[in-house]
Amino acid sequence: MGLAASCGASAPPSWQALAPRYAAPKERGPHDWVEAIDGSRRLRRRPAPGGASWIEADLFEGDWRRAQLPGLFWTPILLEGAVGTFAGTPFELEVDGTPVRYVSPGEVETNLGNEHAFSVIATRLYFWAGAHAAPPPSATFATYASRGARVDDTWRVSLDEYTADGLPVWPGESFRTTLAPHDDLRLSFSTLAQGDPRIAADSEHSVDFVVRAQGEVIFRHTQVLGAATTHAVHSVELPETGTPRELEFAVEGNGVLTAFLQARLGPAEVGGYDRRPWGEDRPDLVLFVADTFRADNLAVYGGREELTPNLDRLASEATLFERAWSPSSWTLPSQASMMSALFPRQHLATDAAHGMAPELVCIAEELRAAGYRTGAVTDQGWVASAVGMDQGFEWFREKWSTLEATGASIEDFLAADDGRPFFLFVQTYHTHTPFRVSDETRASHGERFDFVEDFPAFYESLGDIDREWTFAGPLNAERRRALELYRHSYWGTVVDLDRSVGEWLTLDGLRQLPEHGALLFTSDHGEGFYEHEVLGHGCGLWEEHVRIPLFVLGKGVTKRRVPHAATLVDVPPTLSFLAGLPPDATWKGRSLLELDEERTTVLFECNNRRQPKDAIAVHHGPLKLLADEPNPDSFRGTWSELALRHAYDLEQDPQERTPLAPTAIERWFEGRSPLPGSLFRAAHDPSASRLSTRHLEQLGELGY
Repeated sequence: MGLAASCGASAPPSWQALAPRYAAPKERGPHDWVEAIDGSRRLRRRPAPGGASWIEADLFEGDWRRAQLPGLFWTPILLEGAVGTFAGTPFELEVDGTPVRYVSPGEVETNLGNEHAFSVIATRLYFWAGAHAAPPPSATFATYASRGARVDDTWRVSLDEYTADGLPVWPGESFRTTLAPHDDLRLSFSTLAQGDPRIAADSEHSVDFVVRAQGEVIFRHTQVLGAATTHAVHSVELPETGTPRELEFAVEGNGVLTAFLQARLGPAEVGGYDRRPWGEDRPDLVLFVADTFRADNLAVYGGREELTPNLDRLASEATLFERAWSPSSWTLPSQASMMSALFPRQHLATDAAHGMAPELVCIAEELRAAGYRTGAVTDQGWVASAVGMDQGFEWFREKWSTLEATGASIEDFLAADDGRPFFLFVQTYHTHTPFRVSDETRASHGERFDFVEDFPAFYESLGDIDREWTFAGPLNAERRRALELYRHSYWGTVVDLDRSVGEWLTLDGLRQLPEHGALLFTSDHGEGFYEHEVLGHGCGLWEEHVRIPLFVLGKGVTKRRVPHAATLVDVPPTLSFLAGLPPDATWKGRSLLELDEERTTVLFECNNRRQPKDAIAVHHGPLKLLADEPNPDSFRGTWSELALRHAYDLEQDPQERTPLAPTAIERWFEGRSPLPGSLFRAAHDPSASRLSTRHLEQLGELGY
């Protein structure tokens, strides 16, 4: 197996993942599962090609509830989030043995004829029984459940909010593999059981995860089933053996969908994060992205002292980049640039129809190939596996959640320590609408700020943001008051986030970062408070939308302030530099820790706010140009080709209030190198992404 035990400081061990050995089982017969609703009904598993299944359950007349439209009924779906990658419609409905036609969510209340039809919207199954008709006395609903797929020579499991390398072993099944002779080995893994709302009230339902070595049970863990998916981290020291030995992973009892994630063999003794027996000198790396977080939230960037004491303390000891920008003014293109070190028009992840292409080389892939344990904790939305953001991550957890839940997931990742250095990516939407200010912050800062009690209702009262708050002209007193409430609620979430960061950095594995690892803190874009007649983000490239905080703190990183331009495209080369790795040849950024001169940066609007033309912003020194984005097929890179909108001297006019005269711009152009045409051309073929209805609805809740 090539696995070494802890052999002293000069001989680091190796690790071996078991997910690459997995192969989907052949089709099996139907299998009954949990008593889902009462003693007379059970979930049934019907085999599908490739080891997948249709999970079905019977529905009766009493299960349906009337919707607002006569003849339209709904009931909660089963196995929320169990749908994997599937080319067709991942749901089926039969009424009295007859298949019912599936319609898209947009057709539920329109274009429905006299025939029966159904749709799934978020967590509800809708059935059209015909005008003024009654619900069906009996029906059978089925959800397609995938085991995952082989990706880059390993098996990937996607189950509810988790996407990870794994062994999708379902109840009543087992997976066997043979181990070579070994000693001093430990098996690390986590167990995952899909939740379902129909069994939430019944605490008696559970499954047993079992590991056997040569038929002998060496691990058993009982996981109670409920409405929420459950995840637990484990490690087991393996009995020594001088001969090959069979290892078996099994799930016993009644359950839903289950898996062993990140099953891996490694050294039995790993020490702590800062004290490996073999003298590990590779740094642990954390990339923390606070979504929608303006640079001036921090006092070190000119913000209010009372907002971010924890982040200001970190920034004061870090290499801080005074002039940092996001590549775009909204999440998807900016985050994709931060992962791939390409500009938005190169990676093409710029709208709901396109995601991260598999051809892109992402920072997590590079670190993983170099032996890092890679994990991500995100709030989903645009930072999701559905758009390819999980590339390179062994463990990717995504769910719209609270800061407390984010902290718990960070602890889960750290608890799975197997001795390898780690790369952890954390992203939160807490400072993104809808603003959710904690009771603690309301109590501590309520005298200074006027927080909205019910922000979702307040936000709805603002009307159509794109039409009523985008280039809408001067504000009256009522709208100025609304803007003040919006800004104060935003600041409340900033206070919440700062407090949580301070708490997370006390966790074992993170509190040692300044001595043995590195933390890179940044944001993917800012937020407009109508400084240039835009509320929110995603429209325009004004400084409030694209100026972001960016600092690096850790082992070997000096305390200093860097005045040269930095962007998120530079993040992958910076992390690679920290890990002692060369940057990938396809990357366009450079290590920020080696940045020693001024350079030209280009930002892309990639507008998603109903505006007719996309803009670019070009920065060099204090000068900022705003122009129409050029046609990539005809653009030769010369400055004279750009259709300029405005230009500003940010040193003299940081608020962008007084555009420069044409003569000043012409003088700046003299002797400047042309813009590379490659900035505006794709680096690969477009990669389509298939976002689920549930996912699109969540994006709608975020304001997209």
